[in-house]
Amino acid sequence: MKIIKNQLFWWGLFTVVGIMPYQADALNGITITSPATGAIVVPGQAVQVTVQPVGSFTISSILIVTPVGVQLVEQPPFTTTITIPSTAVGSLMIRALGKDSSGTIVSSDITITVQPTALLQTLQVDPSSFYFAALGALKQISVSGTYKDGITRDLTQAEAGATYRSSNAMVVTVSSSGAMRAQADGTAMVTVTNAGISATVKVTVEGQGSLAGDLDRNGVVDCRDLAIINAAFGRHSGQQGFDPQADTNSDDVVDIKDLAFITQKLPSGTHCGPVITISADPTTLWPPNGKMVPVTISGTMTDTSSRPPSSVDASTATYAVTDEYSNIQPSGHITLGVNGSYSFTIQLQASRNGNDTDGRQYTITVRAQDNPTTSLECIDQICARRITALWSQATIENSFLHVRKFLC
Repeated sequence: MKIIKNQLFWWGLFTVVGIMPYQADALNGITITSPATGAIVVPGQAVQVTVQPVGSFTISSILIVTPVGVQLVEQPPFTTTITIPSTAVGSLMIRALGKDSSGTIVSSDITITVQPTALLQTLQVDPSSFYFAALGALKQISVSGTYKDGITRDLTQAEAGATYRSSNAMVVTVSSSGAMRAQADGTAMVTVTNAGISATVKVTVEGQGSLAGDLDRNGVVDCRDLAIINAAFGRHSGQQGFDPQADTNSDDVVDIKDLAFITQKLPSGTHCGPVITISADPTTLWPPNGKMVPVTISGTMTDTSSRPPSSVDASTATYAVTDEYSNIQPSGHITLGVNGSYSFTIQLQASRNGNDTDGRQYTITVRAQDNPTTSLECIDQICARRITALWSQATIENSFLHVRKFLC
């Protein structure tokens, strides 16, 4: 007789701490065999979720995590049933976490699509009009739809079928998720469409006297605004670290276009020094088994000064690792490629002391200077954190990647 326990508090825990999916390897772990990824379901439908082991992995218990809640299955067969919420529409993720008798935890994710059988009748946009008093300011459209079954559902996200279009992108731009940005004084109409039904909102921009590019609203375009771009560089909408304020052209990614936009707005003579972007792969260290794990650090080093001549001094590009335990601390020179790009790999140990309740931390510091000399350092911190939670009297241990960036 299988035992199923509803653990609704787990969903809040996973949301807060951001536990990331992990699969031990391609040959050993778990897989969700039902429903199939991409399966189409309807609101209110009972969906059977079945998890099976892969390879030599032996399941002792399974945790099923969905927006509906969390269910714990402690005996085979590892199957449970979830009911799709009546208000659901669009993508819905199902995550299974499996634990074996040794405490090793693996995961498997799938995404299914919720499509109401009732027809969409009306779209509502809140608010019905928008006013911008500053150029570069952001505002979010909220869209809901009333269906023939009488249920109102949130249709704001593109995954729910919403598309957005601005009648004048010179005045206001709108992203695929409904985030609007004021570009210039004037009036425009933003149209939202879903299932052939449209609604429009009037957008008025009267930002004369405000500064395009003044992201922090301190009255000037300066290095602080450039730092906002740098902190979110490379992030897409929906990713951790994405800042819609840094997405100056509302294309759902912070990239070189946004960097160039702010750079061009800097007053003549402004010198912010080089800008370093940085990322790490993999973004998760797991399991804490004492093995050395290769971590690739990559990014760019570019000079954004509006005071020529100026460039990054490639001979000063270096990295250094600081280990909280003072055991693994490699350092060295960074070779810069075309357009200031760089990439190097370091070996970090996936382990921590058993009594280290806040986790082991590795700090990777990337430094560079420009010509003339202005120093900058960018810190990418990999934290091996320990998270304790009830799961059959066991603990869940996980590793996370945290990125912090600083601009001189």
